[in-house]
Amino acid sequence: MIRHLNMTSSPTGKILAWSIGRTGGRAVVKPFECSLEYDIVDNMLGAVLDTNVLIAARRSRTGASNALLRAVDKGRLSMLASVPLCFEYEAVLCRAEHLLASRLTQQQVTGFLNYLAGLIVPVKLHYLWRPQLGDVADEMVLETAIIGGAKCIMTFKTRHFEPAIRFGIDVFRPDEAMSGIS
Repeated sequence: MIRHLNMTSSPTGKILAWSIGRTGGRAVVKPFECSLEYDIVDNMLGAVLDTNVLIAARRSRTGASNALLRAVDKGRLSMLASVPLCFEYEAVLCRAEHLLASRLTQQQVTGFLNYLAGLIVPVKLHYLWRPQLGDVADEMVLETAIIGGAKCIMTFKTRHFEPAIRFGIDVFRPDEAMSGIS
């Protein structure tokens, strides 16, 4: 299954895009060109980021998780989130151990989340799909992906989200999603 992740102009005047999919269980990233008539917005990768990806992004500026957030900031990745998921982001990122590890204050984390809220595509949860997963804490991530029409979930706990495939949602680790993308 091909999922579009990044799009820029190429020297030939066409849109240069990278697709991500799975081949033999491995994430595969391939560049391709498409015409200007290509519907970028509808085909941009819509992703839901699990809370562990945001934690990793705040702890390291050089990792794949941080690169995903930079892609969201630059408009190359469409991040979907629901209100309950945003509350979880805040609750977890503001825990003492994460503040200490990231060397950020609660006010800085809140400022970051407020900025991020302006970038995300909001998803209104109007139907609950529970239970689908073994971990109750992961249910809102999957629900946001299903209802928001996300093409993938980015997480470090890929095994927890294996049922997402039944809904046509791919599950990737941040490094899988970012491999091969400059």
